Amino acid sequence: SDDQLFYLIPKFVQHAGAECRESLTKYYGCVLPDNGDVLDLCSSWTSHYPKNYKAKRCAALGLNALELLANPAKTEWTV
Repeated sequence: SDDQLFYLIPKFVQHAGAECRESLTKYYGCVLPDNGDVLDLCSSWTSHYPKNYKAKRCAALGLNALELLANPAKTEWTV
């Protein structure tokens, strides 16, 4: 389909502004459990987690395999 072709090529762009990403990182710092399990929906090459945050398990669902491979926060992913 046209969608499959569009998402086949990785974009590696930010989809939110800097202030939004910073706010999201602060929010995640307050709500994500230490060494917990995270389900990252609509994931990409960045996740905006706090700098030293490490999930025990971070399962991601995204639209492009190369973008997901570039994200070090993931322990597993699927397209």
